[in-house]
Amino acid sequence: GGPRDRVAGVYLPIIAMGAGLVLIGLRPAVGLVLAGLLLLMSTHPTAGGSSQAIWQSKVPPSLQGRVFAVRQVSAIAASPVAFLVAGTLADRVFEPLMSDPPVLMSFLGAGPGRGIALLFVLTGLVAAAVAAVAWSHPRLRNLDHEVPDLVHEVSDLEHVPAA
Repeated sequence: GGPRDRVAGVYLPIIAMGAGLVLIGLRPAVGLVLAGLLLLMSTHPTAGGSSQAIWQSKVPPSLQGRVFAVRQVSAIAASPVAFLVAGTLADRVFEPLMSDPPVLMSFLGAGPGRGIALLFVLTGLVAAAVAAVAWSHPRLRNLDHEVPDLVHEVSDLEHVPAA
């Protein structure tokens, strides 16, 4: 299953996830937050699955354990850093800024909680922009076609007739 164009299956859902983050931060309205969460959470599996499918088809089986371990450790190690940076930015930079927001950011409203809203909006815009720039780069967009899939050798065990 999954999208035929696996690279599009990575970048387009990330753009949608960015849009979901923007919706979450726009207004403190339950409907917008739910719509943003639905968009964010429903597109995440497609992006992750497409990415994993690309890696599995391009990395030799003898290296997959090491490569996937490095990918997983990198992702896990980045989480505490991201939480620390996000919390600090929200509390010490964005929350004071949004107590009396500049005209450019006044569409988000003012007051408690609007600092984290600004963080959601900015994160969503950056995620969507990075994915769009990556998608516009021909080498990345055509990666699945330019880098051939590995042809996995069939082991002798797969030729053993069932008893």
